[in-house]
Amino acid sequence: MQKIFLSLVLLLIFQLNLNAQDDFYFEDFVYVDNIRSVKFNPVNDLTGFPITKLGNGTKLQLSFDDLDAVDKRYTYRLIHCDRNWNESELDEMEYLDGFNGEEITDSYHSVQTKKKYVHYELSLPNQYLRWTISGNFLLIIYDEDDLPIITKRLLVVDPKLAIYAEIVNPKNISQLKTHHSLKIEIDHEDLYIRDPINELSVTVVQNFKWLDAVEDIKPKNTMANKLTFDVFDPFVFQAYKEFRNFDIRSLVYTSRYVYSIQASSDKVDVVLERDKKRNYSNFISEADINGNFIIGNDDNTFGVRGAEYVNVSFSLESPLPVENHDVYVIGAFSDWQLYESNKMDYRSSESVYEADILLKQGFYDYYYALVNEAGDINLSGLEGNWYETDNTYYILVYLREFGSYYDKLVAMYALK
Repeated sequence: MQKIFLSLVLLLIFQLNLNAQDDFYFEDFVYVDNIRSVKFNPVNDLTGFPITKLGNGTKLQLSFDDLDAVDKRYTYRLIHCDRNWNESELDEMEYLDGFNGEEITDSYHSVQTKKKYVHYELSLPNQYLRWTISGNFLLIIYDEDDLPIITKRLLVVDPKLAIYAEIVNPKNISQLKTHHSLKIEIDHEDLYIRDPINELSVTVVQNFKWLDAVEDIKPKNTMANKLTFDVFDPFVFQAYKEFRNFDIRSLVYTSRYVYSIQASSDKVDVVLERDKKRNYSNFISEADINGNFIIGNDDNTFGVRGAEYVNVSFSLESPLPVENHDVYVIGAFSDWQLYESNKMDYRSSESVYEADILLKQGFYDYYYALVNEAGDINLSGLEGNWYETDNTYYILVYLREFGSYYDKLVAMYALK
């Protein structure tokens, strides 16, 4: 009887651990507050996004900081997903060479910083793990209790098709000054596809911002080896405005949009210049990095390990609070998520929204987002739209062959 009871207890513990391991989102997300500055990009391309080619593609590098500032054991796992970011039906051995659950071994303590942290780095593929097929992948980082702390999307492309694309005027006349429409054609001359109309699909992501991606669009017409799509704007996007940005790679002097820098014995406070709503303002061309961010340090020779954490104060003028909406500071630095730390508070005495956000030294793009009671994100409400905005559109072509049970990523094109 005692053995049966012990077996039931062990089974319950195993089941609880399993549920904890599987409790994550299939999107970019950070699950604990002590993990900050999560970057995932091609090696030596700080403004790039996690896209690589199958076989001899560029390695990807994940980096993050733990503000608990003590050494911990973090492990990683890769999951293959379908084109809609659901876990595929494949077993690990069908898409990986190596084993999930390896430990992240590259870690470094911060050097001469007021805010102490441990910096972690992981390169993929590596000697322990590599992908063997193309498609969508989710990278999961686990802590010592096998709980997920980070999830990040990545794309592995096996180029087999040619994509022809251009930005054209939307068919809807009311959108001419505010939206971008994409005209896309696919040439599959070099790849035999039995039923291209039904086996191929296209997803387009603006600036690698998945929250408003146009997904899973099927071709409408085929002529010889050319595929075309519905003429009534299946790939239409709000153009938005150029990103707001600021540069705090140096804390010795103020740069553009930085109002003040105040350093004390235990912290650094940075106040940005007060922002205004742009939804009705004229378009101004700005140099940005399409919503991304760069971790950088110009003040010493220790690089990312010597970069300081800074309390950055954002402010947005608003005569009255926006009714039935919250306001967030949002961008790739926040994974385009609505973290509580990025939510703004309204101060009626100053007629301004304010937020203090802890950020590592670097260059940051951002928008102000309106969020209604249902959690819907509206980026144009405070930023506006203008057709001259420069965006990058990532055009992804997926192939699900007849009888197959996973989606291959057979083409990718970055349209600028």
